[in-house]
Parts: sequence; structure tokens; C-alpha cells
Amino acid sequence: MRSDVHERKMKSLTGLSRVRNESERDPTFQVDLKESVKSVIDIIAERFNRLRWKEQDVTTHQAATQDVIDVIMDLVKLIDEDIDLSSPSERCNTLQESDSPHEGSLSRKDLHISGKHM
Repeated sequence: MRSDVHERKMKSLTGLSRVRNESERDPTFQVDLKESVKSVIDIIAERFNRLRWKEQDVTTHQAATQDVIDVIMDLVKLIDEDIDLSSPSERCNTLQESDSPHEGSLSRKDLHISGKHM
């Protein structure tokens, strides 16, 4: 990170949720964090591009930017105005607690990865 203040702040954060919260509070922290991990991400992406699986090259893609994600979400809202665009983890956090530990909890079929049910 460019800033010693941000480096010290990063060392004090004990989890990814705290890092995300700090990034929302301080946009310069987010910029510094992205710049500091960019070289690591590039090395990992380059390594994955050299991999082969079942005699096929492994294809990697750049992650979508927040601007692209926002545009896609706006298009989805045009199709279905009532769609819940919160992430599964946000929906889990908003579930009401009940006496039954299983009531209101998500099952494996509620979780999706790459469009496939788990």
C-alpha cells in the first residue's frame, strides 16, 4: 500500500468483512488495497492461464468492475422490478431468528455457484 496509515490500518483489521467496511468508509483505503494486491492477482491469473485440465487450456477472465455490475443489475431490474438483488449472505443476515434452529435458514439448494445449484 502506498500509505503507511493504510498499511497499519490493514494490519489491524482481523477479517474480510472489516476490510470491506473500512473500504466503504475510506475510498482511498480501497484504492490503495486494490493497487497493492494487483500484482499478486496478475501472477495468479498468469499461472492459471498456463494450466491445462483434461487436455484443454484453462481460460481465465478479468473480474467485472463495479460499474459493469451496476449496469447489469439495472438491466435485470428492467426485466423484473421485484427481484431481490441482495447477495445470499445479506439475505441470511436479514432472516429473523426463531425458536427452531432450522426455521428460516437457507438450505444447500438455495445457494448458487456459477448458475448451478450446489
